[in-house]
Amino acid sequence: MQLQIEWNGKPVTVQLRPRDNGTWEMESGGKMFAVDVRAITRNLYHLILDGRSYDVQVTSSGSEVILSRRGGNITLKTPDERKWSGSAAGGGASDGTIAAPMPGKVVKYHIKVGDTVQAGQGVVIVEAMKMQNELKSPVNGKVVKLGPAEGTAVESGILLIQIEPDSASSPS
Repeated sequence: MQLQIEWNGKPVTVQLRPRDNGTWEMESGGKMFAVDVRAITRNLYHLILDGRSYDVQVTSSGSEVILSRRGGNITLKTPDERKWSGSAAGGGASDGTIAAPMPGKVVKYHIKVGDTVQAGQGVVIVEAMKMQNELKSPVNGKVVKLGPAEGTAVESGILLIQIEPDSASSPS
């Protein structure tokens, strides 16, 4: 998973990869860091970053998540919404496939098999790195298949929803 963050007012790109032991590996600027995050309360987390320990207050504002600790804030910006449409995760937008864009957990489907959806309609919420993101339908059509049940952990690329595009929204 790639995130754009702001650190001391400067944009920074980081790559996060889950490890087998429930922790994360973060790469930024060619350096690797070990990351472990544990919830203390709903908005307070204990973070161990490369052996250093921090208590971090988490708040969200629009598409941003702000991590506050002594010494400053770190702003995490939600990835480009187009990358959450399913098209960047292995499924083509025009084929009606919505796949998990990164490892996470299926929180809630807003639709069921047989429902008719419109392009841009929110259809499922996936949580990754303590952030919930709504994936949207890439096409108008009918839901023909749902993937893993709500509450299930998923890997990147796992099929979440298959939508049969309307003939008007199918490529010719």
